[in-house]
Amino acid sequence: MALDQLLEITPEEIVGRLLDRRRLLADQLPFIIQGLEESVDEFQSKYDKLAPKYRNAMEKLRVEKRERDESHKLAKELRIEVLSEQEDLVASGQMISLDPNWKRDKLLKELQEVDDKIQTSALDHIEERKLLAKRREIINRNDSWLDNRKKSHPEVLKYIEKRSKMSELYKKGEAKHKAYIDVKEKSAPLRKEFDSIRKDLKDTRGQLESAIRLQKESDRAVEYWTRRVNEGVGKLDNDHPDLARFAKKIRSGGFSRPGMRRKSRNKESEEE
Repeated sequence: MALDQLLEITPEEIVGRLLDRRRLLADQLPFIIQGLEESVDEFQSKYDKLAPKYRNAMEKLRVEKRERDESHKLAKELRIEVLSEQEDLVASGQMISLDPNWKRDKLLKELQEVDDKIQTSALDHIEERKLLAKRREIINRNDSWLDNRKKSHPEVLKYIEKRSKMSELYKKGEAKHKAYIDVKEKSAPLRKEFDSIRKDLKDTRGQLESAIRLQKESDRAVEYWTRRVNEGVGKLDNDHPDLARFAKKIRSGGFSRPGMRRKSRNKESEEE
């Protein structure tokens, strides 16, 4: 619409057009709400059907994770004990006879690094399997080391036995960890589907609630503008002030609301 056409529109015509738009929206909202209610029912049905399977899968995953963590904890504690025993052997000079190349032996350090990555890094199942394979290779090296020293060094039997027990705990922990990864992989499609349905249900409920609020607001707006059409744009009561009051103020030489804000900003700038 051209500017001159816009200026020719009377306040009563504007009120009439506003009422038409509000009535149009009010007429459409019941159909929108009905469609959203049907969508909510559909997503709720899918959610209710999938929820028990999801909860069972999550419980199984929780149990596997707990057993994995317990196995890791025991293996880690014994690794720390083994390292402490090794430091005592180094201090006493026995480590040289037990392993002349112990200074180049990084096995326990490598094992610690793998443990730390598994426990502190956000890994997907592929990276977890890679780290498990690396740890398994380290444990195999440890077993080989033990085989060469069990019988030939009875004076350090306690250290060797602890290192052997550590190896057993890590193997048990690996089995638990692999079981956890298997359950996690198998439940991934279910978890993805459930998360998607849960999000759809939440979003659609939010849209439905917004539509219901809008319907109430629309009903009030239709009532308001209907009264304006019937009784005019002037002041009706304290809740219905004169709609043209700001235009009248400008015509009489006053400032518009944007003009008053601009004037206030300019005054504040001058004072600064």
